[in-house]
Amino acid sequence: MRAWWFVCLVLAAGACLARPAAADNKQGDRVALLIGNAQYPDSDTPLTTPVQDVRAVGAALQRKGYTVDIAENANKQAMQQALAQFFDKIKPGSNVFFYFSGYGIQSGKKNYLIPIDGQIWNEADLRREGVTADWVMSEIDRRGAELKFVVLDAANRNPFERRFRGFSTGLAAVTDPPANTLVVYSTGPGTMLRPGSGTRSAFADELVGPLGSDGLSRPAFDKARTAVSAASQGAQVPWIFSTLKEGAGGGWSDPRPVPKPGRTEPPKEAKDAARPGPETARPQEPARNQEPPRNEITKEAARQPPEVPKPPPEALKPAAPDPAGDFAAAKRTNTRQAYQDFVARYPNGAWAERARAEIDRIDAAAKPAPADTQVLTYSREDLRTKAELDRALERDPTNVGALYRRGQLYALHREFQKAVADFDEVIRLSPQDVEALNNRCWVRAMIEELDRALRDCNEALKLRPNFPDALDSRGLVNLKIGLPGMAIRDYDAALRGNGKQASSLYGRGLARLRTGETQEGNSDITDALAMDPTVAKEFARYGIR
Repeated sequence: MRAWWFVCLVLAAGACLARPAAADNKQGDRVALLIGNAQYPDSDTPLTTPVQDVRAVGAALQRKGYTVDIAENANKQAMQQALAQFFDKIKPGSNVFFYFSGYGIQSGKKNYLIPIDGQIWNEADLRREGVTADWVMSEIDRRGAELKFVVLDAANRNPFERRFRGFSTGLAAVTDPPANTLVVYSTGPGTMLRPGSGTRSAFADELVGPLGSDGLSRPAFDKARTAVSAASQGAQVPWIFSTLKEGAGGGWSDPRPVPKPGRTEPPKEAKDAARPGPETARPQEPARNQEPPRNEITKEAARQPPEVPKPPPEALKPAAPDPAGDFAAAKRTNTRQAYQDFVARYPNGAWAERARAEIDRIDAAAKPAPADTQVLTYSREDLRTKAELDRALERDPTNVGALYRRGQLYALHREFQKAVADFDEVIRLSPQDVEALNNRCWVRAMIEELDRALRDCNEALKLRPNFPDALDSRGLVNLKIGLPGMAIRDYDAALRGNGKQASSLYGRGLARLRTGETQEGNSDITDALAMDPTVAKEFARYGIR
């Protein structure tokens, strides 16, 4: 009989991490994290089902041999810690399950999972306060998981969207999950869940049984989908998107289009038969008195050194200097390094002067123009938000959250000096506020305080190494300073943490163009524009083209 035990670790106010464990678990083989957030202070009425949902689904998974961690009513710190512990448990080849129940909000075709202490007043706050589902999937895949299940039960009407939108939008459809991943929403993209009155949601209720019989597999989710749709008379239809390999997840076959007839590639069995094994890979020796094959060199011939043809006398002479031809070659490459190499070979004369002029041209083009500092007009909603923040700060000038949000509002409207003043005060009151340091880094870059901006980004990364947002900001600073190689390094690291950040991809593309990696740079820029068509205009406002 399995023994159950729960260890509650209070990670922050109101957050508890519970772990049911079984003695017969294979540690590292099957790993699950379930987050149930119900007690949001900004909500008029708490959600009634997330905590019971994650407990019930977690118990079903534990009985199937999964190592299960459960985070209940987790604030941002608790979510980050739970995710970090979860990622650390994933080993190459693991089967992995992630489940989130609570408030989720889409922005820019990304889904943000909201901690209970999320302070959301505008869409920019989502990037600071929320955790993107894309990042969770990317990190699970990066750790080497083989079979991945991600479930989002998060399309609940929330108290945040009405602050910056006139309607609730539901979740955005995932379009590019990692390979061998099954993504499940409790209701379709762009639709909202009905408020529940029971202790468990219809989705979790219908999922627990199939998980117990079929295990974690596509058939289990198909059964739950059918049952939820029938029970709600089509009002709630769970949505499933899969990149599972054929045969993965309970014998289910991927319904993607199969290759058209006429394919000439042999079947796998034929490939395996044709592939040489340990014995057939060695060439067989000819039998005695058997004439060697015609293409085999005999021992007598092997003793003779091969005849090396003598080069013609002209080839032994060094090539005559050709500055015109070499300059034309540098011009075709058209990079700073190519012209520098030319000057190193031909340091004097008219051709060297032409090459130095090209270097000056490239340096002038690479130097950023000042950022656009024209103040943007405040919308009526932004004015209302600013008035609320001003009143909050009149009551309590040390309200760090209000200072931070007002600093963001100033930055969005290009009132950069006012933004710096608010972020200064946040950092004075809370010296280790990583997000405030990152935001002040970015704002200082806009007003050309590049040395100070670099110090802020470095401090943020010292406090939180590999923080994608701070790496993205430091990449921008290095671009403005004129250090494209350093910018590429920062953008590479930012993209490892968040591979779908258009600004990092576009910035790396510009940096690559400046170091002569023309093909790679243009590829990055094309991919970034596909993600966000406005990113080029955004960089132009930064003074970088």
